[in-house]
Amino acid sequence: MYRISFLLLSVVLLGGCASSQAVQAPPSTDAGQALRIGAADNGLTLQMQRGQRLLLAVPATPSTGYVWQASGFAPVLAQQGEAQFVANGSMPGSGGVETWSFVADKEGISQLRLRYLRPWEAMPLRELNYRVEVN
Repeated sequence: MYRISFLLLSVVLLGGCASSQAVQAPPSTDAGQALRIGAADNGLTLQMQRGQRLLLAVPATPSTGYVWQASGFAPVLAQQGEAQFVANGSMPGSGGVETWSFVADKEGISQLRLRYLRPWEAMPLRELNYRVEVN
C-alpha cells in the first residue's frame, strides 16, 4: 500500500517538474482591457495589444528595506507613474501589495524583470520575469 502511494506521489511530482513554465496569456482584442498579473504568474509570456494596460501586483513589505526594481521593459512598455503600495493591515510595518502600472507603448518583444532586494545588497531575495509581446 505504501509502495503504491509513494509511486503515485513520485509520478505526480515528476510530472509537475516536466511541465513548461512559459504559459501563453490569452490575447486581448480590447486595448482598453487591462491585463492583470501577479507574482504567481512568474514566467508567463504576455501577449498584448498596443495601448493595452498591464497591472502587476506583487507582495511587498517596505519596512524591511526591500523594494521592487523593474528593468528591461523599455521601449515596448512604458511605466505609468510610481508603483502604489497598499498595506494589508493598519499596524505599522505591515506587509501588503505593490501595484505597478505599464502601458504597451510600441510593437515588439521585451523581458520585464523585477528584483526584490535591499538597494545596498547585490543579491535579490526574489526575481520575477515576464516575456512581453506587443502587437
